[in-house]
Amino acid sequence: DTLAVDLRRAMEAGEIELRFQPQVVVSTGAIVGVEALARWRHATGEIGAEMLFAAAARAGLELALSEHVQRLALNQAAAWPAELRGLRLSVNVTAADVTRMGFADLFLDWVDSSGFPRGRLTVEITEGGLIGDLSEAARLLAGLRVAGCRVAIDDFGTGYSSLAYLKALPLDYLKIDQSFVYNLENDSANVALCEAII
Repeated sequence: DTLAVDLRRAMEAGEIELRFQPQVVVSTGAIVGVEALARWRHATGEIGAEMLFAAAARAGLELALSEHVQRLALNQAAAWPAELRGLRLSVNVTAADVTRMGFADLFLDWVDSSGFPRGRLTVEITEGGLIGDLSEAARLLAGLRVAGCRVAIDDFGTGYSSLAYLKALPLDYLKIDQSFVYNLENDSANVALCEAII
């Protein structure tokens, strides 16, 4: 509750920052992209995305925070030096974004105004964020793909109807949930699940 009260001021004060997590080709070790992850530089220490977005939901600021983070990521990536301009950028889309009227058009306007190329952008949505309205999510994601973006499902395998997603959604990538890949070398059940998904 305390964080929720502080959040609007934190966005205005520039306390919400990004970390860019590398995306690597396993076979070569080459970094081919990054995922933008939100962090709050709070007086009590750095606060990660999960608690940050929980505070935003409590404060009724989930859409405002999501837009803030998406636009921050696009603007920062558009200003990368020349040697980084071949990298893909992944940004997260929330369940609230999926149900926001006209979100795809709004989002593409932010992309274009930032100067970041649509063709190097991946939109990620968590599997849990799709449960509310799968057909609406499919329309939104299809529209973003037609516009040149790629689409990824994050935390794949943790929701209620993963196989339905594979059938219904226009996807480019699946990000297998970390609970299946953690300690993979010692867990034959997780190996079998990952092999089946792949």
